[in-house]
Amino acid sequence: MRRRLLLLAVLVGLLAVVGVVGTGAFLNPGPADELGDDSGVYLQPADTVNGDQYAQITNEDELFVELETVAGTQTSVDDVFLVGFEGFEDTDDPAEVQVEYDSEHMTIHRMDTGEPLAGENSSLVLDPEETVLAGFTVDSEGHSGGTFIENVTYVTNVPAETVPFFDVTIVEVTSPV
Repeated sequence: MRRRLLLLAVLVGLLAVVGVVGTGAFLNPGPADELGDDSGVYLQPADTVNGDQYAQITNEDELFVELETVAGTQTSVDDVFLVGFEGFEDTDDPAEVQVEYDSEHMTIHRMDTGEPLAGENSSLVLDPEETVLAGFTVDSEGHSGGTFIENVTYVTNVPAETVPFFDVTIVEVTSPV
């Protein structure tokens, strides 16, 4: 049996930025899912074999990731997508991104440290023009089939922002019975 993990970023908030303008050019070529208008913070498929195979940007400019796993196993898929911050003109201030989800079956982790991207004290602090490569571990042990849905929330604080921006990712895992 195979399991599928679907990630679909859904814009659910408004970003308030005062007095700053993003550079408008993401660090890596290709489309990206910007987490709010002119936030400078974005999600993008990694320029890797796994990024090419599992991640894409939809016609709605949202990150979409589909992973397949075998039921009853733990599967790691590295180097799937990037979280990046392009920065703003006239400031070197960093952006902070908190990734929040509550899942017993999935972990999103940093590739540079192996640490989970969610949990206490796990905020990403990104300097201008910095990216963090991310991957997944999906634990399907003890599952014989079915679907579960998880929500992943990105809370982004950027320089001169007056209100944090919230972006939600819907995670759907399906395993044929």
